[in-house]
Amino acid sequence: MEFDVALPSAPPSPIIHDDLCPRPPRDGKRGPAIRTSGFIVRPDGRKVAYIIDGDLTNAKHVFLCFHGMMSNAKFFKGGAPDGCAYISIDRMGYGKSSYVSPSKFSYSDVVDDAGAIVDKFSLTEVYLMAHSAGSPNALNVASAWSSPDNGPTVKGVGILAGETEYTVEGAPQTPGGVKCFMGGCVGGCCVPVCPCVCDWGFFGDWKLKFLEYPFKVENITCPVILYYAEKDGIIDEKLTQFTAARLKNASVEMIPNTAHFTCATPEFQKKMAAALTK
Repeated sequence: MEFDVALPSAPPSPIIHDDLCPRPPRDGKRGPAIRTSGFIVRPDGRKVAYIIDGDLTNAKHVFLCFHGMMSNAKFFKGGAPDGCAYISIDRMGYGKSSYVSPSKFSYSDVVDDAGAIVDKFSLTEVYLMAHSAGSPNALNVASAWSSPDNGPTVKGVGILAGETEYTVEGAPQTPGGVKCFMGGCVGGCCVPVCPCVCDWGFFGDWKLKFLEYPFKVENITCPVILYYAEKDGIIDEKLTQFTAARLKNASVEMIPNTAHFTCATPEFQKKMAAALTK
C-alpha cells in the first residue's frame, strides 16, 4: 500500500506517495504544487524512494539517475539544467529505499523498479545518468530497454566515473586494490563483526556484486558517454575504455584535474546532460 501527501482539494491516493511544494513565485503569485520526492511500493513490499530535481511537468528531457556506493538520491540534486528533470532513485538499501537481502533481490529487480517509476510518470522516453557503482545499474537498465517492447526508449546514457559490470570476464582491476578491500575487509570482517550495519545499502551493493547480470551491455544501441576523472584513484581510464569497447555507440572523455567525487559536481552534471541532449 502507498499513501499520498497531496493538495487539500485532492483525495488521498492508495497508489502513490509524493511530497509536494509550491512552485517559485512568478509575478507575485505561487503556481500549483510540484513533486519533489516520493516513493513507490513494489509487489514484494519494498519501498523504492526517489527525488525529483527540476520541473518534471514541463521538462523536455527526463533523466533517471543512479547514485554510487555510500550515497543516495540527493547526489544528483541541483544538477538538472533548464529544460531537464532528474528522477534520482535511492537504490536498494540507500536513503529512504528499503533494504532486502540480495538473496531476494537481483539486477532484474533494478530494471523492474526503474520501470515502475517510469510507468508512474507515464514516460515514453528517458535518458539515464549514473555515478560510480550506479553505473552497472544504469547499463543493465539501458540494455534491458534496448528492445522497444521492454520499456521506454532510452535516448542516451551518461556514465560518470563509473564501474563496469562486476562479474564480466577480463575487466581490469580498479586501482588501489579496491575490489580486494570490498570483498576481503568489508565482507570478511565488517559484516560478521558488525551485523547491525548490514542493512546499509553499501553491504547490499557488495553482495550484489557476485550476482549474474541478466542483460548484455553489448545490446545497448543508444549513445553512451563515459567520463573518467584524471586523478581518480578508484575508477581509471583503463576500466572506462574496457566498458566503452563493448558498446556500439560510445565515447570516452576525461575530466581534467578532478578525482572520483570532485568530478561529479552539479555543474558538471549539467554539462553531461547538455552533451547527451544536444
